[in-house]
Amino acid sequence: MKHLFTRMLAALISLLAVCSIMTPVAFCADDSLVRSMDPSNEYEKYSDGWDEISELDIEVGKKTPRSEFEIVTGSYTVSHYSSKKELVWSATLTATFEYNGDKASCISVSITPKTYKSGWSVEKSWTEKSNNVGSGHAYFTKNIVGADVESGHAFLRITCDPKGNLRKG
Repeated sequence: MKHLFTRMLAALISLLAVCSIMTPVAFCADDSLVRSMDPSNEYEKYSDGWDEISELDIEVGKKTPRSEFEIVTGSYTVSHYSSKKELVWSATLTATFEYNGDKASCISVSITPKTYKSGWSVEKSWTEKSNNVGSGHAYFTKNIVGADVESGHAFLRITCDPKGNLRKG
């Protein structure tokens, strides 16, 4: 009987280890956290917390005067939470594209980094546009008494196809 109990305990511990490695954060989080999470968003788990990646918001414009191109703008946000479920920092990328069915071009891109916890600051941020891609980087650091003790990085990217369909990532 003792041998059976030991084998069952070992199997349970192995199962829990596999679940903790392979399951999304929503499965391992407590109920209050799961209920507050937006199921349409993506989540990435890290040792110091997790990132929430919002859905892509799209605003379709009209043809610009004297142009055969149509305009579309998209934005999404990456928000980093601590292991204590506190919002630490976020970065929102907004990119505007023109398209005409044959080609698409990024005409503007911006990134808005924000910090929410004491000690955290935006170290640097920048954007890039190339053909049909708009992207941005934001670097964050936590500074305590003159020393950087933690850091974070967000890389966001939006692409546009010739038909005006946007995709993040």
